[in-house]
Amino acid sequence: MDYSDLAQHIKMELFEADTAGEYWPKICKLHDAFAGSVFLGDAQPDGRHNCLGCNFAHYTWGLLRTTEAWGVYVKSVKDTPPVQLEDFYPVSNLFHWLNTSVDAFTELCNILEVSDNRRQRLFPVFSRIRVWANFFKHPKAMILTHHAAYVLSDEAHDGEVLRESDIKKYFSNKKNDRTLFNRLTNKVDVVVVLPDLRELISQFKEASEKVISLILDNEVFREEIGEKSTFEGYYTDEEPDA
Repeated sequence: MDYSDLAQHIKMELFEADTAGEYWPKICKLHDAFAGSVFLGDAQPDGRHNCLGCNFAHYTWGLLRTTEAWGVYVKSVKDTPPVQLEDFYPVSNLFHWLNTSVDAFTELCNILEVSDNRRQRLFPVFSRIRVWANFFKHPKAMILTHHAAYVLSDEAHDGEVLRESDIKKYFSNKKNDRTLFNRLTNKVDVVVVLPDLRELISQFKEASEKVISLILDNEVFREEIGEKSTFEGYYTDEEPDA
């Protein structure tokens, strides 16, 4: 996997250039939801600041910088990881940042009382990200495998192969833990087929844009979230209270 190329894809999908040619996360558009209202999205004479866009931008920068850093690493050092793990480290970190954003979006939906069914219908990629993040955070029976391989190609593989359908089955909940242990315990031929990362990022971009529209186009939602995310007197000589 060329992670420099993937970083460029992330930049093209989740970022945009301003008039000065600087790139910023598209999620910063959440600031626009409060422009011209009592909930101001940037520095203003009265010192108000809305934090929503800034916090989501932090997670997006984390995703980009982590991917960029790995791209530089593999091109600049000789001490590369074993071949079966060369995609394990960057992909696990990538899903950390994606899942952090999903957690934040989910919290936002909870505040706005968007039902679970509606959220799953509007943002199916969030569930994909969640189960992969669970896989990396909660290895379960993977700790009983011998040097499992992590690959990005879904070509024919020998051995005990885990594809995304398996990840969803075993890492969405605990119902199938025993089956998973029976499949993986003391195995030496486990192969984990990672998802198409470029496709996943593009799907995540589409979901992010829907979240932005959810706030920008709904006055009731703007009012609800604006009250909870705007700090009076932020841009003053005094530091805001912790």
